[in-house]
Amino acid sequence: MPLFQNTEKFTNAVSLMNTFDSPQQFFKLLNHILSKYKNGEFEGFSQVEKERLLELFTSIKNDKQLILLIDACSYVFEQALYNSLNPEKLYQELIDSQTGILDTHAQAFQEAWKKQGREYLNQARERHSLGGPVTLENFDWRLQMQLSQADMTKIKTPCALFEFTTLDASQKNNETNKPKEEKLLVEFTRDELYL
Repeated sequence: MPLFQNTEKFTNAVSLMNTFDSPQQFFKLLNHILSKYKNGEFEGFSQVEKERLLELFTSIKNDKQLILLIDACSYVFEQALYNSLNPEKLYQELIDSQTGILDTHAQAFQEAWKKQGREYLNQARERHSLGGPVTLENFDWRLQMQLSQADMTKIKTPCALFEFTTLDASQKNNETNKPKEEKLLVEFTRDELYL
């Protein structure tokens, strides 16, 4: 299944993208869109910026078309982020999806993602930790078998120990300014494991 679906809205936006005669002009727009992402969130364009863009890109007739174009370009970059696409894979997905995007414009997405994609990805990671404020960093386990005690002979008591290491992005270590690390130790008997 292609990554970019041919919805009516996306198809209309691709038609707008294809009206750009100059791939360099389109590339500049894509870079400008990516530069508007701060801490992983889109800040949007001011009314003055929108007016300048409408003057610069004469093929876009009104504010509604400009917003459609910006939303579609943002959607492409968000999909690239979510699916961890490298620039070459992003280009291939745009071509393979058969959305009608011109090859030169798919290359412009590829170049913009190559230029600013890593920074965009790092900002999103810092902001959202890509999964929430607390993430599982590592885990370890061991099986502990108690075979006998002085007062009880020939008893077998299996016990599983799990150690989870988590990182909490919302709390920083004061000394290193890195996410706070916490270890959690959990013990289960055989009966508890097989409930």
